[in-house]
Amino acid sequence: MIEAEQHRKNLRIAKRIIRSTKNTSTSYLQRKMHIGYNYADVLIEEISKLHGFRFVRKSRKKLLASQ
Repeated sequence: MIEAEQHRKNLRIAKRIIRSTKNTSTSYLQRKMHIGYNYADVLIEEISKLHGFRFVRKSRKKLLASQ
């Protein structure tokens, strides 16, 4: 698979994980996807830029409210 295609696939997987678990922790994403910490952080940053910070913040807010 071409590197750009793999990156888009990883973005889709990361969005699905964030939506389903309501957890936007970089280390959590790293463990779930079996990727490096820095790459997980890059994915979270890209998601927040592409879909607005509300996507990430809303998920974190729901997580904090459930604790």
